[in-house]
Amino acid sequence: LILFLLVMAFIKTGNSLVVQPNTALIISPSGNVVEEYSGTPLDQALTQATEEKPSETRLRDLVEAMRRARDDKDIVRLVIDPGYMEHIGLAQLGELEAAVLDFKTSGKPVVAVTDQLTQQQYYLAAMADEIWLNPEGMVWLDGFSNYRNFYKDGLDKLEVEINLFRVGEFKSAMEPFIRNDMSPADREANLYWLGSLWQQYLEAISRQRGIPLLDLSQAVNDFANRLDAAGGDFAKLALEQGLVDRLISRPEANVELARLGASAKGSEGFRQVVFDKYLEITEPAH
Repeated sequence: LILFLLVMAFIKTGNSLVVQPNTALIISPSGNVVEEYSGTPLDQALTQATEEKPSETRLRDLVEAMRRARDDKDIVRLVIDPGYMEHIGLAQLGELEAAVLDFKTSGKPVVAVTDQLTQQQYYLAAMADEIWLNPEGMVWLDGFSNYRNFYKDGLDKLEVEINLFRVGEFKSAMEPFIRNDMSPADREANLYWLGSLWQQYLEAISRQRGIPLLDLSQAVNDFANRLDAAGGDFAKLALEQGLVDRLISRPEANVELARLGASAKGSEGFRQVVFDKYLEITEPAH
């Protein structure tokens, strides 16, 4: 209890900060984006006290920060940095997209700055007006997939007999115990729901980046050949395909953002506030 009180007291000492004019709000999810933290309040307090990268970020915190910043005259732009985000669902990405679009109604610019982008990270970055990618970075889009382990041979060697009763063609839950591969019916079912999700993803990227849906789909399907034509340069390929707008290193990006907004003391480069700190020092939006 004493440790907990000390930690909370330590955290509260940072609430004297204020947002200065010409500040950029940093949206930088870390770990998995969740509806609610899986740990205890003490776990979260200790993570904040030790300044470790959190393993989870609450979706509502990201949305609320953008909602507050929309009408905050001191916040002049939104900077999305998805580099530390790990897992997030399409439905959650849809909520973030709506929040970013709402922020854009203020007329303030949105830029994504990153070193490399996985498929989920790219969806978040694509919500920005511009994506700045490190010249040594990459954008990796390879579609959705589903993998299962199959145990029939192993069970046969162990002389384990499986008695399975099922009715209907698309009943594949227990197939791993009686097969060594995916059945045609299971493959058809998986292709159906994965194809639907992938179509939603492509439509969202096409909508945000203004890339024709067919061109985007062909770029992903022909990725290996196009990468070879680009000399193995992932960043160059992303720029040629319109997936990013600019190739720029992180220090150069910091200088550019400082020129567009305001310089900051120390090594930050430009005046900024991270979304979680911003929530601590501002009042809820009305």
